Amino acid sequence: MTLLTHIFLLLIGAGVLDFALTRYVRLQESVYRIALVVTWFLFTIRYYYGADIYNYVPVYEHLHPWYWYLQHPNQYEFEHGFILFCAVLKGLGLSYYWMTAIVTTFYFVVIGKLFSRIKRHKSLALMSLVIFDYNLIFAAHRQCLAVSFFILMVLALDKRQYVWAALLAFICSEMHKSGVFIASMTWILYVLHHHKLERVFFLLLIGLLMLMLVLPMTALNTSFVASLPLPESFIRALTEHLSLGRRIQVVWTMYAVVLVCMEYYVQHRGNLGQRGTEAVVILGAVLIVLLYQYFYLLVRVRSYFLPILLVYLFRLVQDAEDSGEPVIRGGVLLKELCCIFAFAYFGYASYRFEQSANHMFERAYTPGKKTIYSTSTVFDLRYRSAKDIQKERMLIAKYYWWYDYMVGEHNKLK
Repeated sequence: MTLLTHIFLLLIGAGVLDFALTRYVRLQESVYRIALVVTWFLFTIRYYYGADIYNYVPVYEHLHPWYWYLQHPNQYEFEHGFILFCAVLKGLGLSYYWMTAIVTTFYFVVIGKLFSRIKRHKSLALMSLVIFDYNLIFAAHRQCLAVSFFILMVLALDKRQYVWAALLAFICSEMHKSGVFIASMTWILYVLHHHKLERVFFLLLIGLLMLMLVLPMTALNTSFVASLPLPESFIRALTEHLSLGRRIQVVWTMYAVVLVCMEYYVQHRGNLGQRGTEAVVILGAVLIVLLYQYFYLLVRVRSYFLPILLVYLFRLVQDAEDSGEPVIRGGVLLKELCCIFAFAYFGYASYRFEQSANHMFERAYTPGKKTIYSTSTVFDLRYRSAKDIQKERMLIAKYYWWYDYMVGEHNKLK
């Protein structure tokens, strides 16, 4: 099995154990802490793992000192913040591996801080986050940093620490170009949103999500995208991400379940006083529904909202349960059914992931029929040289881009 499949199975097991320990909150907390540390460890020990090393490693290996980039503002290979971050680490003598380990550690520290808002069933939230967002954690270093700073920005907004939140929004935007739009829209909604979320909001989203199953797929006109007042790099990325789509997706059921739960429990919710969080919930839920069919773009955008949406959902359920209202008893069955469905869905997703990894075209050309997901950890250095492993992993990554990248032509929009 791949390294990622091992992580998925570990988290599903932790989630099932968490669910079984419903009446034992302290044991649930212990299971969560162990699962969080082990998950962090397994992601951190990956060594030259995934496809994006083909783009990141050459850049990292040829970085100039950080102050050189301040003198040459037009010589950044990626976003300014990310290049300066990497240049500082490179200047300290840290290898590409240590850069990935630091990014991963920072992300899980931020997630741990965010998940501290959840009272119970944190392992379920961790399972959902990692299996949905594994690509962000192990491969998308720039966006992983951007998402981390975005979460910190939202937490600062909830505390009304506006100067700190503005600084974090700037850093988020400098780590990945998508952060510019997400952080800006969040601030706009934060300023405009002054009312308590009502059931009608989620009812409208549920209806729109159902409509997405029957609306015909259409490719956004390339000339229209090109006419937008955006930099050329933004246009290229947007055009590529809008090129794949599918009307019927299994993940639709998960989106529907989340919206139904939010619609049911929001009526029993008190005023949490967290406008930053609610701004993200509004923006994230709307974008997930509107971009549902364009899964390739949505997966990238969803990473910003998913952790906060999960925390909001769990808080809704748990605050309603703790309120003691008799009407909440009707939600016990809904909660249990949703949990059981989540286990089934994530089990299926893990199986599909493993099957897809075993059927990648690059296996016909790589040493030992390995793929970008084949396990590669720092412990391999015990019996192989770093240079040998790095050379092999870069070759595997190259073959992925040649033979497997965007091969789903049946999902290509015309």
